[in-house]
Amino acid sequence: MRVTLATLVTAAIAFMGKSAVTGFVERAQSVEQLSVSPSGRVYAATRAGIFTAGPKAPTLHYLRCGWLGTPVTMVAADARNALLVWAGLEMPNALTTNLLESRDAGRTWHPVVGLPPPNYVLSTRGAIYATHDWKTLWVNRSGHAADWEKRPLKLPEIEAGGRVRVFPGLMAASSEHPGLVMLAVSYGISGIQPGRETWRGALYRTRDFGETWERVSIPLQYLAEHDAGEQIHDIAMIPGSPEIVAVAALWGLLISSDEGRHWRRLKCPWGEDTKVAGAPTVPPTIYLVADGGLYASEDLGLTWRLARGAVSCIAISPADPRTIYAASRGGKWWERATRRYISVEGGIHRSQDGGRTWRRLRYSFLPIGPRGR
Repeated sequence: MRVTLATLVTAAIAFMGKSAVTGFVERAQSVEQLSVSPSGRVYAATRAGIFTAGPKAPTLHYLRCGWLGTPVTMVAADARNALLVWAGLEMPNALTTNLLESRDAGRTWHPVVGLPPPNYVLSTRGAIYATHDWKTLWVNRSGHAADWEKRPLKLPEIEAGGRVRVFPGLMAASSEHPGLVMLAVSYGISGIQPGRETWRGALYRTRDFGETWERVSIPLQYLAEHDAGEQIHDIAMIPGSPEIVAVAALWGLLISSDEGRHWRRLKCPWGEDTKVAGAPTVPPTIYLVADGGLYASEDLGLTWRLARGAVSCIAISPADPRTIYAASRGGKWWERATRRYISVEGGIHRSQDGGRTWRRLRYSFLPIGPRGR
């Protein structure tokens, strides 16, 4: 007997109740992270689990990952193997690890053993990186589950006995140069203000898969003293243009065209939790998630256009740099430029023309099993 979506929803309402089903659907639209595989398949980590869609498919399908409705805080598609995916489950009472691995595009999942629960996974063409705490970086150069190497973060602030905070997601890697990674940290300084610790931001670079690190100089006026901790919000290196680095810092967007030797601050939309990404279009495109909206610049930040409102996170397809995925909670969004509210549809949207037009992806709550769909 064929089970339709209507039959499944009716049965779920009868079993769990209408409010529980409604809550599950709402959590599915609360997207934590998006990631796109080399084949163009998108994965969405949501508060209800993982959803996926093919590069041109109009529907997001639910993946069986952990218990039904388990919140997924992180998802990362491998940059080399289109079938390899990692997912981080929100399981605070887990005895081993909350990181799961799939080698069949999410149809089946297995726990990753021997690795502390990471708060972030970054996959590049040269290696896979995972951060767990402020002292250690884990590196996997082969892609095999048993080949994780522990690399202590040999930063001057740590070796001097200072306090350093490594925030999830504050890493960027070059797609052209294996081993080239940038890492942002915040470090505590005592004695500047009596009785309190002052936090400053710093940017580091490794060219040998985390064996050694060098500090990238950023003018101090761009990293003002601040006791909230997070000085740098995000980092981006544009594929195809490794010399271009964009840093979303506390007081603005900084860009360097010479690998961090010189910086300039850009006039652009801004917000408290700004994210930045780059696409290898011609010319290169910088995307900025700021003040709740998605903005795009094709002239290295001199001018910006609004691509979409009420956006929480984005992902760019490595198969087609003009294909972008954006997640939104929906509702009314205040556009500062026009000083008016804009009604925005929630969910996950796909653009195939660099953010000029969008199409909303439908949700299917029928799970993809081992046979796939």
